[in-house]
Amino acid sequence: MAYSFPGSSQVNSIADAGLASVNDKDAQYELGTVVTDSYGNRFAYFQVVDAPTTVGSGTGCSKGAVMCAGAATWGIVSCDRSGGSMLGTKVLGIALGDVTTNYHGWFQISGFCDYVRTDDGVAAGDYLIMHSVDEECDTMDATEEHLVFGTALVVDATDYVAASVINCW
Repeated sequence: MAYSFPGSSQVNSIADAGLASVNDKDAQYELGTVVTDSYGNRFAYFQVVDAPTTVGSGTGCSKGAVMCAGAATWGIVSCDRSGGSMLGTKVLGIALGDVTTNYHGWFQISGFCDYVRTDDGVAAGDYLIMHSVDEECDTMDATEEHLVFGTALVVDATDYVAASVINCW
């Protein structure tokens, strides 16, 4: 179910809607709410659990973090591959900005994505999957086709891909 912003069922862009800066202590939308921007990119509202990265004065997930299910409840995600509550390796979304652990924020789920954290080994045209390192994606190996969530459009710049096309679900 897509959330209808006042006057429209779409947002013009994530910047216009302010989605990248959302870090809500209390949920402002139903978990799993989906919005679409005017370019066809889709975003979902999730709660972050067990995120190990230092964000501000606490922990959470950082911009570009690759997120997987964090609980058996829809709308709860984690980027803690090394020891948190992450369930499986099927990617559900990419963090638009820093989100504190147990807070809520917006995550890109499909379309053109301009910032995805990587392992510094991604080339243009590589298929992307969840990495064994917290928050990062890696390139697909043989027999991992079922885990692919996107394609890199450019080589990564140290620790992120600046352009990719994703389709998490």
